[in-house]
This record gives sequence, structure tokens and C-alpha cells, in this order.
Amino acid sequence: RAALDGALRLFGLDHQRTLMIAVNMANYEAAAGQGAAALQRLRELEPLLQKHFGAQGSIPAEVQRTYARAHEAEGDWQAAALSWARALAISEALLGPEHPKVADDRAHLERVRQKRG
Repeated sequence: RAALDGALRLFGLDHQRTLMIAVNMANYEAAAGQGAAALQRLRELEPLLQKHFGAQGSIPAEVQRTYARAHEAEGDWQAAALSWARALAISEALLGPEHPKVADDRAHLERVRQKRG
């Protein structure tokens, strides 16, 4: 939280570094079982994330992974599967199908699909 506060003071929210710190905060919230807080944070950041990073790239893939983890924390397996599928598509396009990060995204997607039923 201190890192985010410092970045906000130095750069403001409309800065790439601040945005990624805020995404990391959402990731921590999701990991702590605070999916609703993580989702709220991500939704508030969405316009600025689109402005700075666009629809493709490794950072949007990480944002999709964070959305997926937040949906998982909330028990919303359908939304989690959709976010994992988006992260997988972005990662695969950027890194190729054999990259370890792509395999990791694929494994997460499969696990969520199994939980979804």
C-alpha cells in the first residue's frame, strides 16, 4: 500500500508505473480472498489501462490474470474462465504456444473449467 501511495504522490494515477502498482495491489487483494475489492480496483483502472497499454501486450495479459484471480476469489468460475482465456490468447499471440507462461495460463484455464463443471 505504501508503494501505491508513493507512486500516486509522485506520478499520479495516470502513469504506467502507478497503474501497474495498482494492478499488483488488486492481485494481492484477490490472493487474500478479497475478490470484490480487487474487481472494484480493476474496474476503476480500466480506462487508464486501455489508454496506456491498449488491448494487447503482456501487461494486459497480466491484467486479465488478475481479473481471473479476483473472479476465482469470488467463486465466479465462468467469469474466471473467460479472463483466463483472454490472458491465454494474449500470451500465446505474443510468446508462442510453447512458452512456459502460455502453458501456465492454459493450466489455470483448464483448472477453472473443471471447477466450473
